[in-house]
Amino acid sequence: MSGDQGELQTEVVDQLNRDSREGSYSVAALYRHETPETYAKLRNALSGMVAIFARGTPPGESPAIDLARRVLAGTDHQHADDIAVDQFATAMKAKLAKKRVEGRDGWSDKSQCTAEFLSQLLRGHVDKGDPVDVGNLAMMLQQRGEAIAPAEDDERDTAALQRLCDTLSKIVHNMVVAEQAAWIEWQHGEGAEAAMRWIGNGLAGPGHIPNEAEPYSKEAQAWYDANKADPFPVCPCGRPSNILHMGRGYCSTEHYNAAISTQHEAGVSHG
Repeated sequence: MSGDQGELQTEVVDQLNRDSREGSYSVAALYRHETPETYAKLRNALSGMVAIFARGTPPGESPAIDLARRVLAGTDHQHADDIAVDQFATAMKAKLAKKRVEGRDGWSDKSQCTAEFLSQLLRGHVDKGDPVDVGNLAMMLQQRGEAIAPAEDDERDTAALQRLCDTLSKIVHNMVVAEQAAWIEWQHGEGAEAAMRWIGNGLAGPGHIPNEAEPYSKEAQAWYDANKADPFPVCPCGRPSNILHMGRGYCSTEHYNAAISTQHEAGVSHG
């Protein structure tokens, strides 16, 4: 390959073709750039097009014509950001034109098209994945001088979740304070019986006194193990577990030690 057509043709390509054995192959010249003659023709054609389409078009009115003028003048040194924005704008215009043909228009009329509606469409198109649609909807809001409106459902959901968190926090806080009061009563007040009244009152109000007909209702540790928020896997014997080892649960130290011993013996026999 070369940028000099004459040199490549006379000094390289012709010589290679002469050396070929009775035409067993043929060498063709490849050029890195257009020949000066071709480049001049293209430049003249572009100049003619600009002269025709730019007639009566002042600078700044048509980005495409301005770009052509800069190229012809040799002064086009656009930053990559500017080029990207121009290309994106072209894609946006094409999409808007397509939607107008389909009868989709009127975004500038605030009496018929609200910022809330445009914002809702924008969020929906984010999920659909077309950045051109998102860009057009953002443009509409920006040109109207409006911000993206907050989603009403999101606001309601956030407020409801905050109220729920506040309520649960208060419940947990009051439960801890009640247990603290029971401990104080036991240590510094009227003793264990009086302390249990604090615990009993806290359970009786919302109806949380254990029903004696339920499993493990008379075994404190087993009741806790079976009913806590994230119980361990049940022990091989079928009872609730309070010991967790290697993803398995055990209800007692005795059952845990027996399982470890069995695993050790199995490892030794296989070794």
